[in-house]
Amino acid sequence: MTEKNIINFKEQYVDFLLNFTLNEKTIYYNRIKEMPLFNQYSLYINYNDLFEYFYNNKDLLNSFLDNPEEHLNFLNEAIKEIMKTIDPVYAARIPVFYARIYNLPPEFYVPIRNIRAVHVGKLIQVKGIVTRSSKIKQKVYEVELECVECHNRFKVNFKEKGITKMSQVKCTYCDTKLTPRFINRKMIDFQRIIIQESPEEMPAGHIPRSLEVYLEGDIVDKAYPGNHVVITGLLKEKREREILDELTFSTYLYGLSIEVREKGYEEEILTKEEEEEILKLASSPDIVEKIKRSIAPSIYGLEHIKLALALMLFGGVPKIFPDGTKVRGDINILLVGDPGTAKTQLLKYIAAIAPKGIYTSGKGVSAAGLTAAVVRDKNTGEFYLEAGALVLSDQGVACIDEIDKMRSEDRVAMHEAMEQQTISIAKAGIVATLNARCSILAAANPTLGRFDKSKTIVDNIDLPVTLLSRFDLIFPIIDLPNPEVDEKLSSHVLLLHSEASEKIKEEIIPVDLLKKYIIYARKNIKPKLTAEAMREIQQFYLKMREVSYKGEGAPVAITPRQLEALIRLTEASAKMCLRNECTAEDALTAINLMKYMLMESFYDITTQRIDVDVIMTGIPKSKRDKHSKIIEILSKLNYQTEMVEKELVLQEAEKSGISREEAEKILDKLKRDGLIYEPKSGYIKRTP
Repeated sequence: MTEKNIINFKEQYVDFLLNFTLNEKTIYYNRIKEMPLFNQYSLYINYNDLFEYFYNNKDLLNSFLDNPEEHLNFLNEAIKEIMKTIDPVYAARIPVFYARIYNLPPEFYVPIRNIRAVHVGKLIQVKGIVTRSSKIKQKVYEVELECVECHNRFKVNFKEKGITKMSQVKCTYCDTKLTPRFINRKMIDFQRIIIQESPEEMPAGHIPRSLEVYLEGDIVDKAYPGNHVVITGLLKEKREREILDELTFSTYLYGLSIEVREKGYEEEILTKEEEEEILKLASSPDIVEKIKRSIAPSIYGLEHIKLALALMLFGGVPKIFPDGTKVRGDINILLVGDPGTAKTQLLKYIAAIAPKGIYTSGKGVSAAGLTAAVVRDKNTGEFYLEAGALVLSDQGVACIDEIDKMRSEDRVAMHEAMEQQTISIAKAGIVATLNARCSILAAANPTLGRFDKSKTIVDNIDLPVTLLSRFDLIFPIIDLPNPEVDEKLSSHVLLLHSEASEKIKEEIIPVDLLKKYIIYARKNIKPKLTAEAMREIQQFYLKMREVSYKGEGAPVAITPRQLEALIRLTEASAKMCLRNECTAEDALTAINLMKYMLMESFYDITTQRIDVDVIMTGIPKSKRDKHSKIIEILSKLNYQTEMVEKELVLQEAEKSGISREEAEKILDKLKRDGLIYEPKSGYIKRTP
């Protein structure tokens, strides 16, 4: 590029910034004038405005596309030239003004997976999820130096000279490379982030690709791990190792503008035709049945579970009360089932159909992989914050298969995410709180291989009660031989493998349309409880609590946690029908689902009553009473200070209606818990 062209291009950009008008206003000149008032140094320029203004200037447009970095520097200098005429003091104080191009045409978009050598040095746009972000650092942009040899003072602009290290600086007078003395320096903020391609753009079975992005100036600290972003920038190359004759380079993106799509589904844009199709579908009288049939249609039965999964996809309404207390709107579901009951298929289907879904397996996930981790960069030694599956699922669904196979210390990391919907981390000097506003759909296998109805849900699954109590709905999936069910199931499976499977497709909502329907509902529908819906929920809650009023020995049939789950399910039912008010019908849908879940998961066969205390304490009321009775017998026999004969305790237990076998189990548990011990065979004493 000749000197004449450079001067010409600079003048044309100054002319553009001064004279481009929109609605009879010189928008860019007005924004430059406002910069000192708001302490700004970035000017956002719409690419369409540039293209429109220079439409007949093919030389400039072609040169811009071939050498975007040079032209962006011309724009930066043009902004500074104009600022010098408006506010010379402010222009001298700011080290660099940035021209930030945004709103590139679709042809500039390049998927991370498709970035190649041909894109190096070009202006591109990429989309992805932020997985890592470094600390914000300060980078020297311009420096005034004094040579230690000849005492010559000179200025160095690192960006203009293309210098990346102080060791490359030479004295302008004596050309020495000796270490100069700093007189003055101007610095800018600098940050590195890593973005990973979105799950919906990643081919099945492939490892996600990542891209390093350098951010400078006022766009640092705009995006955090878990955020969906659209970044416009220049693709540049750097040596993989600091060796001069190294011929292998890696690429990074020098970010010009960054758009954070933090709210996930709310950023999705539906066309007018798509919205009309969605509203037409919602007007169908059997819309709930249609959506339920469309959830994993290849899997037979499981009607209640499919309805629950559909409600989870729509979700309730998150709320913030006047005192600042936050209540989640997302619904958490746990499936506990026999082998071969399609738990994994359900999870994978939900992860695929959810607007933002991630599937992971308990066998291959750690606490850091699930929540967040601080990792050290192998090249720079810097610590990065790296997002895990729950953070990446923000505003979506996290599907965790075989949750019972996770290590107990890893499962603890889920507690905060499930209730507070945040991930807090404090490691290596990084203290941060990340959003994890997602529904959690988990699946687990029974401890003994098959689900035992004679045991409680806690005894059937190797999960702590602290985690179980955070699930709104827990469903056992039991494979019981039944001639009628087996015939229908086998017919359904055979139908799928025949030509008649096309008939099933006609009866369900296409996946793409259902996905858009969910996005529309979550984006636009925020239902409120009506008086009728509140009355139905309250009557059910009080009726279930009545059982607990009948004497001290009565179990707790329902708790406030289930009451909040009922509200979320009611709101989700209204969303499913695109209603802005929750009707009594929505409340009854939620109540019937809750009744089914309570009977299937929390029915105590000993008392023949529903007992939700089993997930609050780990022991049903009937067993807890027996534990108390054994402790009472031991106290009467003065076990605190003296040895008590075990046989005597068993005899007293039998008199109280506790079988010998049950009493021995309780004593064994008390020993495991460290409350009692056997000083000698056949005798019991309290642990000091």
